Amino acid sequence: MKRNSKPRPATLLLALWGIFARQGLWGQEQRIPGPGDFGATLEISGREGSLMILELPETVYRRAERQDLGDLRVFDSDGAPVPFLIVPPAPVQYTPPPLELPFFIWKENAPPREADIEINAAGTVIRITGSGISGTAETGTASGEREGPESYILDLHELFPVPASLSLNFEEGNFSCQAELFFARKLGDWRGAGVQPLARYSSSDGSRVERTVLELPEAESSYLLISIRGNAPRLKTVTAEFKSIEMPGKIRESRVQGRLSENNREAFFDAGAFYPLRSVDFTPGGPDFLNVEISSRFRENESWHYETSGLLYMFTSEGRVHRNKPFTLVSPAPFWRLVLRGEVSFASPPELILQWEAKELVFLGKGRGPWTLAYGNANIGPPPDTLASGAIQGELFEAWVSGEEQYRGRQGETAPKTDYQPWLLWGSLAASALVLTGLAVYTGRSMLKQKEK
Repeated sequence: MKRNSKPRPATLLLALWGIFARQGLWGQEQRIPGPGDFGATLEISGREGSLMILELPETVYRRAERQDLGDLRVFDSDGAPVPFLIVPPAPVQYTPPPLELPFFIWKENAPPREADIEINAAGTVIRITGSGISGTAETGTASGEREGPESYILDLHELFPVPASLSLNFEEGNFSCQAELFFARKLGDWRGAGVQPLARYSSSDGSRVERTVLELPEAESSYLLISIRGNAPRLKTVTAEFKSIEMPGKIRESRVQGRLSENNREAFFDAGAFYPLRSVDFTPGGPDFLNVEISSRFRENESWHYETSGLLYMFTSEGRVHRNKPFTLVSPAPFWRLVLRGEVSFASPPELILQWEAKELVFLGKGRGPWTLAYGNANIGPPPDTLASGAIQGELFEAWVSGEEQYRGRQGETAPKTDYQPWLLWGSLAASALVLTGLAVYTGRSMLKQKEK
């Protein structure tokens, strides 16, 4: 009997699927990348067979081609992949040191109005113009002649964190009085915050009882008014005391020189890295006060993305340097733009100050060391399996960079690529279904013809 040489439908389907599987159209990596597939490598050393930890060097953020650091791998000396995990550094407890604060005298019974206090563009108190008082107060010294009970104005808006208490240092003498507190986020909007006793008693035998500390609420306020009820000696100094706070660990700083536009009203910065930012700041590069708009973008051919706006300032008053707080921004974008508002221009290119949190690499010292830290290929995504965070138990041993970086250049495009594999897969399945349908129709017609014969 003559064998039918026509392919069977099942055979054709399996053949098609085999072709697509060999081409890797199932969306899975068919080959595990090795150290040579990345743009840069670093040799790291440590203790074999142990869990090790390494602070990622700054060059990793500069050479990585993915903002999520998905193009990072660890290999042993034989080129075999090693399980790893990228973690943020452990937070640290920080207690700011005590800080003496400048203060100003206020002699009216009612809290000062906005017109009674002169501030600069940054919100810093310069002088008190009400109550016949004019002039500034040096740190720890009140200005004006004392006539009866006094109130004291303190500028808190540049302090971080908010003080937990204020220690008041009066001139010698026994006294007993009360201090009424008023807080304001903006001048003229004073809100009462209670009354606290103040007292000091010194006996002839040398014993001394003193209560001269004011407890402050945790709410943020820019200005504080301490109104003394009763007689008390002249206030000499005010010292802010702070509670311990939790701060991000391992904050690093990088600086980037700006480039001015032709009209000197815009400044452009290329950080050249995907930094895990905590904040950004700028040197003014011009007048003391600049009203600015901040934008960022990930690629040079993209539109600018608005981040925030605010005031840049840096000046010296009464021997103290005042400057704006950094802008809390977490975008890892490498490109930044600073635009001036108003009819001013930059006198010189400003500098971008990036504060970022250094991530840590935890990896298992499998195989033989030294190990290779490889990074830099936008076409390689995060590994399918890494070290589970629950596996990080016990002692972590310090690893260290033991060789110079080997850089081979960019290995992939940073622009996102369309994933054609799913489309090709579904297209192949649709084509297979069409082939099967055609073959079924053809077979059915052939069988009908044979029956007719």
